[in-house]
Amino acid sequence: MERNYSLDIAKFFAIFFVICVHVQPFSDYQSQVGFWPGLSATIVTFSRFAVPLFFCISGYLFGQKVQEVQNQGKYFNKFVKKNLKMYFTWLFLYFMFDLSVILLKSYTENSSLYLNILKYSEEYSIWKVLYFGTNSTAYPLWFLPALVWSVSILFFFVKINKTGLLLVMSLGLNVLGQFGQSYSGLIRLPVDTKDAVFFGLFYTTLGFFASKHARALSNKVKIRNLHLVLMAAGLFGIQFLEKQLTVDWLGGNGGNYYMSTIPLTAVLLLLSIRNHIKTNTRCIVKIGQNASGIFVTHNLIINIVSLMVSVLKLSYIQETFIWNIVFAPAVLLLSHYFYTVIQITKNRLWRGNSYLDHTAH
Repeated sequence: MERNYSLDIAKFFAIFFVICVHVQPFSDYQSQVGFWPGLSATIVTFSRFAVPLFFCISGYLFGQKVQEVQNQGKYFNKFVKKNLKMYFTWLFLYFMFDLSVILLKSYTENSSLYLNILKYSEEYSIWKVLYFGTNSTAYPLWFLPALVWSVSILFFFVKINKTGLLLVMSLGLNVLGQFGQSYSGLIRLPVDTKDAVFFGLFYTTLGFFASKHARALSNKVKIRNLHLVLMAAGLFGIQFLEKQLTVDWLGGNGGNYYMSTIPLTAVLLLLSIRNHIKTNTRCIVKIGQNASGIFVTHNLIINIVSLMVSVLKLSYIQETFIWNIVFAPAVLLLSHYFYTVIQITKNRLWRGNSYLDHTAH
């Protein structure tokens, strides 16, 4: 099937706003200078569509492949293996980075290295590693095990031909999961619902369902693109108001997703599917194609930069207007080129090893 580069454009914007959630632009600037106090929170709330859209696009692409290939089980195994390999590789790299930082801090602060490592190791329980993800520097990697679990459940329902039932069930779980997030001020669930079952499963299934009906969504849904854009803008506004009500006024303890995130993500996915772009010459397309690499590397870049700023005693620059404008785009580009260089180096080493093995025989 011909590649739809509009999905790569959607991934470009999604990964940029994931970075915005983790960078939180103007969070330091506003406290020092008295800038609009809600700006940082507004940017983060606006950005909450990003992870659901990633789940949706992943489910959509998985659905396309499952419908194309003859051996669905083989493709599913390949999908799981690829994502788990990426997850555990980068989890190890983040682990080594964190240990280096702990070693440095233990030395400079004259604190117990053993106790610091012991406390840090609590984040690496089997349950956290295999399902929730850790709360260490590697916390953005939670998306990968959540995606694997979501796709695994989805694939089971694909094989028994009950994906429509799963869509309804996962929607119910997502609505229930709101009470572990933004609606926890009303009723608080005693579990973390930023996970596969309550969060990732619905959006992955929604994307898969869209792939099954992609032609109908592209040709038979009689809604103009302008109207879809206006709908998305209105839903962004509703999501912001929902956050104000549930988190700020009612005291919800989380805001990773909202009720309005459901139609908002659906509209953004529909826009991407209907506007089929066949050329990949645009820079944002190339960055969007590298979104998974940026996803796993960006928090490492953020923490390296923050560590350098701290060591060099340049923390004051984080309170400047320019820093808060350019830091998120800079992290996006640095992560993109950093991961690209890693992949180029890995491929060259792989080809070099293959050549040596061939000549040895």
